[in-house]
Amino acid sequence: MSESKGSLLPNFDAQEYLRKQFVLSAKVQGRLGKFYQVKSFKVNGTDKIYDYKDAVDVAYHLETNPSRKLLTKYGWFTEDQSQLPIVLFITYFDINNKPIAIDEGAIIELSSKVTIDKGSVTTTQFTIVEVRTDLELNQCVCRVVPTRFDQKENVKVLADKKDPNLENVFLRRGIYYDEGSVINED
Repeated sequence: MSESKGSLLPNFDAQEYLRKQFVLSAKVQGRLGKFYQVKSFKVNGTDKIYDYKDAVDVAYHLETNPSRKLLTKYGWFTEDQSQLPIVLFITYFDINNKPIAIDEGAIIELSSKVTIDKGSVTTTQFTIVEVRTDLELNQCVCRVVPTRFDQKENVKVLADKKDPNLENVFLRRGIYYDEGSVINED
């Protein structure tokens, strides 16, 4: 780094160098993916419906078994370690050094399986659910989950709010017996 007295963050030249080294490292490891930036979104009830820009090529590192230190640093540590989050490291630039917007709801598509005899590539998409910034390394640290586009089977859509088949059985009032007497709570 060149001289920048009093600043703990790298200057522009150092950031550029770090970014290029990150992209080079990801290319060497074969860690290139398609990144879909969020163009706009609508809110429908509690769901956000996203509209995406065209995909750009990005370099990434994926951590499927993050350390406790890493999770604590970004505020993602919980005592229940049965399901660790998947952590994605990505820079603010695509592989052609053009800036990208890394937002909640963006999608990264990774090649997960290559079938050599058939010549096909299976891809997996992950949705970004939380974004943190690491200014020292000029990159984003994101918590991601696998993308699910299809609704689960056998999920009934409510026709109205008074559908008796979907009422929670734990909230229903029923008949309770107390030492031979019947108490009916309706």
